[in-house]
Amino acid sequence: PFKQIDRLKTEMVATTSHDLKNPLGAILGYVDLINMTNDLNERGQEYMRRVQRAVRLMRQLIDDLLDMARIESGIRLLYSHVMLRKLVNDVVDSLDMQISEKDMRITVMIDASLPPIPADEFRLGQVLTNLIGNAIKYTPPEGEVTIRAVPRDGLAHIAVKDNGMGISPDDQPQVFERFFRVRNERTDGIEGTGLGLAIVKSLVQAHGGQIGLESRLGEGSTFSFTLPLAAPEGVTWDEEAAEGD
Repeated sequence: PFKQIDRLKTEMVATTSHDLKNPLGAILGYVDLINMTNDLNERGQEYMRRVQRAVRLMRQLIDDLLDMARIESGIRLLYSHVMLRKLVNDVVDSLDMQISEKDMRITVMIDASLPPIPADEFRLGQVLTNLIGNAIKYTPPEGEVTIRAVPRDGLAHIAVKDNGMGISPDDQPQVFERFFRVRNERTDGIEGTGLGLAIVKSLVQAHGGQIGLESRLGEGSTFSFTLPLAAPEGVTWDEEAAEGD
């Protein structure tokens, strides 16, 4: 009965999320038309921007809900040998606009002895995008984010460190829970769904790794995780990626 309930919940989330995307797309379309066909004053333009931000946040929430449902129902990972330095650089490039807007410094320190990591490259990229993106969001302008990776004891140890606002000891045990967000006057203007870190934890664990957090208020946070350097038996390999290698 519990498995059946869980399956029905997953199906409901998937169906409802899909049905919600269509009207949100229509809203964005009509907002664009309003902007194109009307000469709005400054206040009207601000209202349109608020609508667009709200719709984008709702679409992100829907995408995260769908992703969480897929992971909980048993995600299928496609393994390949991932070059971590290239993947990190690609993620940093994809976040260039946010980095430039806040004039931040990004430092990448990947140990030269780290071999290719057996992992699902898309999902590992999702983990890094969430962690690096969060570090940028919760760090003031002109801050610094450092991504480190070293091999040790058969594991890749990867850490994303920032010098941002930090997380209080009371909030730290809950940061990986679904829909939890740190609430204070400094985070009120920061957008988010509260699902990113829950997805990160589930994906790291699906790879056979562990994730942790060290943080102090006013000094920054370090999210670190491990990944096995040897692929578990019975995993599915991405044949196209293997041919590319």
